[in-house]
Amino acid sequence: MIYDATIQPLPLAAMVDLKGPREDVLPRLARLGLAAPLPGRATRAGSFEACQPGREHWLVRAPLEQEQTLLALLLQDAPASATLIVLVSDMYADFSIAGPDARQILAIACPLDADPVAFPPDGATFTEAFGQRVLLLRREDGFELAVERSYAPMMADYFARIQAVDGTNAA
Repeated sequence: MIYDATIQPLPLAAMVDLKGPREDVLPRLARLGLAAPLPGRATRAGSFEACQPGREHWLVRAPLEQEQTLLALLLQDAPASATLIVLVSDMYADFSIAGPDARQILAIACPLDADPVAFPPDGATFTEAFGQRVLLLRREDGFELAVERSYAPMMADYFARIQAVDGTNAA
């Protein structure tokens, strides 16, 4: 089967992991202009994006050149905070799966039901892809997934194999 989709690695992004009580995290997100995301969803404001993949767990992303600004705004008042705030930008490698058949490609890699009813346009969650834990985000034209950097070569190889079989461009 030939899939109408493109899979490609994405540039490194800034990412901060926050674990703590909602009443402490939400004012930090507000400093970035971000509304509180619903669990399993993402919200955006300008170049900042926040998602809540779990209970009392948030991830905030931005372009890499905004890493220091992002971290500084989130760390304001941190010494008195009950929230753990950790820069994890170097931990993840991101991939984009885009195009009309992106859901079919994702179905090969991941057990998650990516139908828009089950995983909405602002969906954001941890799941598995090729047996590895990934952060999955729905994008307008497909999906973005972030995998632990040490597994990125394996993930790229699996995606290249899918593309080699179906005739699309390799990652």
